[in-house]
Amino acid sequence: MPLRHEFSRLTGSKSPSTVLRMIDMANHLFTASLQHRAKSPELSRSLNKLPRAKAHGILSTRLDSCFTHGLKSVGFEEEFNKSKRSFTLIELLLTMVILGGIASIVIIKYPSSLQKTRDVQRMNDLKTYQTALEVWAGKNSGIYPTTAPSTPINVTTLCSQLDISSTSCPSDPKGWIYSYETDSAGIKYTISSQMEKEASNYVVCSSGKSGNTTSAPSDGTCPTFVVD
Repeated sequence: MPLRHEFSRLTGSKSPSTVLRMIDMANHLFTASLQHRAKSPELSRSLNKLPRAKAHGILSTRLDSCFTHGLKSVGFEEEFNKSKRSFTLIELLLTMVILGGIASIVIIKYPSSLQKTRDVQRMNDLKTYQTALEVWAGKNSGIYPTTAPSTPINVTTLCSQLDISSTSCPSDPKGWIYSYETDSAGIKYTISSQMEKEASNYVVCSSGKSGNTTSAPSDGTCPTFVVD
């Protein structure tokens, strides 16, 4: 049976499956109309005088008009419009619950992630100062810049002495102190920084050792490190 006759026969039905079949046939009819430039000689001659894109638009508009009229005639327009709605209330609520759960995870994890990032920066900064101190000692008979006994200073104050430019002088991301201390002879030192994520200090020593400790270093003596 030709598609146009089958389409006409089905227009009397209100079954959803039947309407879906009508939509499928309408697509086939529209494709056929484009391929044969319409069955009507008058319409065909008119379309031949137009650019292809415009002719396509005219046929599309006519088919949409006929199809909409068919939906109205079978009383299926309301059901068809309902099927095109984007979201139901339940779907919206479910989406909000999912997004809320994701937001909660982010809020919980984000501060911890920032703390870890800042702690990594602190460890890298102390390594930078350690390298600069070794270079300086190599030029000064193995002696490091000395501090008064049991009087640690902020190592950032040594940047100019260590030939570190002011623009690249590392400092704590939260403005805390990088504590530097030596023994009285200036042959050993420690640099320490308070950590955020762990309740400890990170220390680098003139011996080359580094790690976390719960006790503050003193007089340039390398402390006992916490074993992870």
